[in-house]
Amino acid sequence: MKKFIENLASLFNLKVDEVKEKLNITDDTDSKALAKKLGVYSLYLEKEDHSNYLNSKLANKEELISNQTKELTNNKEVIALQKTELENLAKEKEHLENIKNKLNNSVKAEWLKLGIKRPFEKENIDIYSLDYSNLSKSIIDYAKNEGLAIQSPNYDDLLPANSKSISIEDEDDDNQLIIVNGAIKK
Repeated sequence: MKKFIENLASLFNLKVDEVKEKLNITDDTDSKALAKKLGVYSLYLEKEDHSNYLNSKLANKEELISNQTKELTNNKEVIALQKTELENLAKEKEHLENIKNKLNNSVKAEWLKLGIKRPFEKENIDIYSLDYSNLSKSIIDYAKNEGLAIQSPNYDDLLPANSKSISIEDEDDDNQLIIVNGAIKK
């Protein structure tokens, strides 16, 4: 900084001590303190010092840009993966909705076939709790549990065209037997 102070003194036709006095600095004042006194950001006596400072700042900015570019690339990859995952989930949801609709249609068809008096649409049936290996029995059990009126099925409608059923009524009229293709139904 000594050289800088000497240059200031010669420019203003002052002695070095007068410049130090006016700036209120000493011989051991560093460049940052002097720059602050002069109201500037930084002072460099040599071009090389200034170049080194600028190069270090540029290197820091380049590293920052490089890191942000890598982060942006990673974010794009994550977004692409999440987009693919969302598309797969949407397809899976659509597939599950189709299955649910098919189950609903099967239950509704069986509901109508069994002749349950209450409209299917008014019931909130948990279609996943039904036993699909014996859907008729499962729906009948549901209807009985809910106290819904069920129309007795016409067993003749369930038979193939060339078979017959025979009804045998007891005197008490409590026991009615129906024989269908050799099987007895009470």
